[in-house]
Amino acid sequence: MTVHTISHIAVNGSDADAYGKFYVDDLGLNLVRRVQSDIAEGQDPSIPQAHTHETIIFNNGERGVAIEAICRSIPNPNELPYSMDPIKLGVDRIYIQSSQHDGPDVILQDPDGTNVQVSAGDRSYIKGLRMLVPNYVASRAFWPATLGLEVVDAPAGSDYQGYTEVRSGSDIFRIELQESTAPHMPTYGFQLGAGRLAFTVDDVEGTLNQALAAGAEQFGELGRFSLGPVTMVAGFWLEPSGVILQALQFIKNADQ
Repeated sequence: MTVHTISHIAVNGSDADAYGKFYVDDLGLNLVRRVQSDIAEGQDPSIPQAHTHETIIFNNGERGVAIEAICRSIPNPNELPYSMDPIKLGVDRIYIQSSQHDGPDVILQDPDGTNVQVSAGDRSYIKGLRMLVPNYVASRAFWPATLGLEVVDAPAGSDYQGYTEVRSGSDIFRIELQESTAPHMPTYGFQLGAGRLAFTVDDVEGTLNQALAAGAEQFGELGRFSLGPVTMVAGFWLEPSGVILQALQFIKNADQ
């Protein structure tokens, strides 16, 4: 099993226009695609109300990790059988270098409250993220056991405990880990904030089986989706913080 790249960070949001302004207009990322769908009542069993589902995707304009903001306009969120409030653990900060920023690093907040640390540079791209985890020692063992990504303890004086790195196009994407006493909340997949990290692998089923054998909790079912000349296979499990980890594999169809 080999992890090739980090594909994207999926963010549940409430206002696609606000995400476009923040990531494109303010930070200089590239708008890849924006798609809106009107979901009829009962069409989506997870959200039985009629609602609008809009996906807006940003990246650095080249191959590399993207931010996929999934914005749902739900008329009566209080009537859902679960809370849309963000999980307390998980992605606490996203690191972005922006060609539109001058001076020292600043910490901003995206439209739904995720911290975004912005640094100056000659191009805009997504550099990494920080995760709050309930037990650093457990997460330190979890990442290599499930995805084969080794965790390195941070140098003395760092404000996080360890990190792992994965390729993102021509860049290296860093995932920092920091233990936190924030309460653990059940993950439903719709809470606001950055709740899912997707990685491309060479064998989704093998990766998922390896993760489950290491004690990971599966999230949903193995999925297969036709994308024209290729089929995308996706498997999901939970990091101890409650963040959904997604393995993706793209298989060329035999008749192509």
